[in-house]
Amino acid sequence: MAATTTTTKEHNRELDELYAAVGMALSSWNGTEIQFAQLFRTALGASDFMMAFDAYVAVVNFNARLMMTHKIVVRGLREARKKKVDTTNMSRLWSEAFSEASSLSDLRNKIAHRMAVTVTGPPDSEGNRTSVGVRLVDFVREQAAKQPPTLKNGHLIALRSGISLADVRKAHEDFHALGYKVFTIQQEWMRLITHPEIFS
Repeated sequence: MAATTTTTKEHNRELDELYAAVGMALSSWNGTEIQFAQLFRTALGASDFMMAFDAYVAVVNFNARLMMTHKIVVRGLREARKKKVDTTNMSRLWSEAFSEASSLSDLRNKIAHRMAVTVTGPPDSEGNRTSVGVRLVDFVREQAAKQPPTLKNGHLIALRSGISLADVRKAHEDFHALGYKVFTIQQEWMRLITHPEIFS
């Protein structure tokens, strides 16, 4: 009798949920990038959002965009302090956002460029295999520098190095929280620096 590979109902359901979670996380990251673009435009003092946005997206790499935004925000906060504007909260929030953004961008890239798979365990005495989990994996990049996976240890490597459904859901929450933090900075910038006469 030919050996079989069985995926449990639980793991079939988890795979569907993983696909949905990946979509939600990447959509959330896109919203976060829009908030960074808004902050870039506000800190730059550009009245035309689309012109500032075109300049922002002309820089293809997110880390380069982040550094460009960082330079403008830091300079703007420094100039505001010279005018006796209390930038304490904005400075704290930006320090947090800047620190979080780079590592979360790396996580976003891992989520976007990995493959969702059902991980199967090693064969039993009759050669049959059963699913043991679901992960986002990148065997080519991650396993090239390690001991090649075998029937005996491949599932352990995938489970250990892959990104789980819980990880992706947490990333979605973290991306959203970062976007909201950047939005808060942009709103406070408008209130204290760009248009203090309106909000005073």
